[in-house]
Amino acid sequence: MRTAEHTDMPRLALGYRYISSIMSSLRAVISAASLGSKRLCVLSSPILRNGNVHAWKKPSYEANFSGTVSCRSSDKDKKLELAASTDKDSLPKASKDKDAVVAPDIREKLKVQKNQSKNSRTDNFEEIITASKRIFSPSFGRDCQYRLILWQKRLREAEKEGKEVDLEKILTDSFPEVVEFSLTPLALPEVRLSVLKILLSQQLDNRHLKRILQSTTENVMQLPIGIVAEIVRLISIAPPTELRVESRRALVSAVINRRWYEVGAKHLVFFMFQMDELYDVKTISKQLRQKSRAKQQDSTPENKRNARKGGNTKTEAINTEKITEETVSSSFNVNGTVKSTDNTEEQEGNGKEGEEPMEGTHAPLASVNMESRAITLANELKVKDLARVVSLLARWNSRNEPLLNACLHRLSLADLSSFTPSQLSSLLQAMATLSLHQSALLENTTYQLAIKLAGSAPSSSQVCAILQALSSLRWTGVVEEGKDAAARRNLVKCCMSCLGGQKDKLTVKEAAGTLISLVNLAAIPSSDAEKALVSDLAALVLEGKSPWWGQINCVWCMSVLQSLDSTMLHRVLNPEFIEQVLQKVKNSASPASVLASANKLAQINLAARLDFKGYDGPLLSGEQLDLCTQMTSQTSDQRAAKAALANTLRKFVDLVTYVDLSPIICKGVTADALMCSDYKGEVRPLVTKEQTGSPGAKTEPTLSLALQYIPFSGVNSPGGTPTGQYQMAARHLSMLGYTPVQIFYSDLKPSLSILEKVSTIKTRIKKAVQGSSERRMFNAASPSSSGVESLTRSQASTDSTADDTKEQAPKPS
Repeated sequence: MRTAEHTDMPRLALGYRYISSIMSSLRAVISAASLGSKRLCVLSSPILRNGNVHAWKKPSYEANFSGTVSCRSSDKDKKLELAASTDKDSLPKASKDKDAVVAPDIREKLKVQKNQSKNSRTDNFEEIITASKRIFSPSFGRDCQYRLILWQKRLREAEKEGKEVDLEKILTDSFPEVVEFSLTPLALPEVRLSVLKILLSQQLDNRHLKRILQSTTENVMQLPIGIVAEIVRLISIAPPTELRVESRRALVSAVINRRWYEVGAKHLVFFMFQMDELYDVKTISKQLRQKSRAKQQDSTPENKRNARKGGNTKTEAINTEKITEETVSSSFNVNGTVKSTDNTEEQEGNGKEGEEPMEGTHAPLASVNMESRAITLANELKVKDLARVVSLLARWNSRNEPLLNACLHRLSLADLSSFTPSQLSSLLQAMATLSLHQSALLENTTYQLAIKLAGSAPSSSQVCAILQALSSLRWTGVVEEGKDAAARRNLVKCCMSCLGGQKDKLTVKEAAGTLISLVNLAAIPSSDAEKALVSDLAALVLEGKSPWWGQINCVWCMSVLQSLDSTMLHRVLNPEFIEQVLQKVKNSASPASVLASANKLAQINLAARLDFKGYDGPLLSGEQLDLCTQMTSQTSDQRAAKAALANTLRKFVDLVTYVDLSPIICKGVTADALMCSDYKGEVRPLVTKEQTGSPGAKTEPTLSLALQYIPFSGVNSPGGTPTGQYQMAARHLSMLGYTPVQIFYSDLKPSLSILEKVSTIKTRIKKAVQGSSERRMFNAASPSSSGVESLTRSQASTDSTADDTKEQAPKPS
């Protein structure tokens, strides 16, 4: 009969073999876990809480168990299994068919194996269970998160008390284990972030922070982009150290160069500001543009050779992103880390001014990547983020047309009422820097800014910056008629009212810049408060430590604003000052700037005669005026404009008979051309002084027309009014008996035909003659004004010299 002992023994042997294999696997795991005190045994595909298997990319610091430690059965267990199978096969055939008895030697071997492994299994059993729970159970992760929250709470309480925080008193002995766990793929990225929040609160770096920052920079390609952005933010607000600054630069450069396509609308502007703070992006963008142009020039001869051979003559467009990618791709490894190299020539210019470049740490920065990403996310960005992007482009001097068009289009349609005065001022200054003349956005910005300034008290420097931006844009800041009548106001007038109570806070530079801005915007003071403000600004500049050209510029601005007084004129027209200026003119190393100041001095001399009533102070002599009004070299734009005006007039009238292209009217005022017309605006031949003074000459009454060409920089918007400089010239020409005719740059655009240009000039002449007739009728009805006009004519006649023997306008009958 078959006994129970004979039946259960083979099953018992198989059970022992199965348990032996399981225990050997667990021992392999424990040996791997205890291989180093600073390493933990992790699975290549850890099991999540929901039971799914998540494939983690193996980090560089993870232990490699493939060659040293195996989770399979040991060699000893294999030998025992082989021996058991051999003994089983060696049993007699009769014992297999019938009730066979297990050999005593097999029992002895099993007993020996059981006795040998009993002690070791009993000792390691609790360690195996504890390690497996710590490694694979989610409870350990939850315990780490709970401890981190508790430590952060204690840290905040200590910071509120104002005491110096000592982490050794706040943290427990389990903090190193939490740090170890945060570096494993099993830990959530938030655990690493919480550990960094605690460690970055200290002034100095410890070994835990060094290890975490090193691991973060090495594995920046695996971390979520939001976690990377938060880590960079924590480092930027933490006390700076060399390690933290270096880690911050490494993280930002890796994201911009290798992960820019993952950056969303939430973190785009953040990384652009980080790039602006850490690198000299203006220089980097300039270098990339130069490299792009150089590559385009190199490709030009190839295109020429292809054209001669009859090949493809199409020029391949230069892709700046492709050039940047070629430059950057060779500087990174496959996992995104920076290659170590001894050549640091490419890194020169990547840092801020005054900073030494880090050797072998950072690759060249691809700044165009963020601009390309901003174009993609333009419709997803918030309105304030769009304004910040425009401000950054202005700071980098990067005129990215597609990006600017996308941002400005959305800003012009958006509601800017939520912007603060500082944000609106920054947007206006950015548009001035990039010369963005988009009327819809400028109107919306100035409208909101006028409302904000009326209800707040901005600083004097901010108001001066607003005026300077408006001056650069040639935008008067007048709100259109369609806006609310209660809020309709002139932004320039609002700025002047804000400066009225802050005159003592202004510097000399700000006062001089404000005067120039008012001159460009032709903001002539009308009220007593505005006149007092302008006088105080001029006094601040003249009494301060201003150079000679600064004093001339200040008095010239006051003459444009019609706010001269005798003290200012005595300051710049006294003989000592004039002699100093003339010495500069004769011995100047930069005649262009010096002659410009001397020419302004001649204009001041003319303003003292025409604008200032009853001035009896010193004036410039004829010889001094000749030195101050020396002809300077014209720019290419000025020569082209004068040639365009001459070509248009040639199609209109005979230049020899009707036009004088080189008129000499008076020292201190000039005109581009001189013509004559009747009182209806019809042109007539030039009438010289000899013709009008000859006996028996019968000529009809004519008007002398002084044509002025107004360039783009001399026109303010909206409205198309000239700047203060050209308005003062027209005023002086009118006082000298001429009828000023202002020809704007838009009247001579190349896109217009000759007939359109001639028709526009005829219209300008008729309007100028009509306005002169109205002023003449008004002066005839007002005796005081006619007396003043005769006085100014008599004063101007004393300035006539031998150079003024050319055409003079006859007095109207």
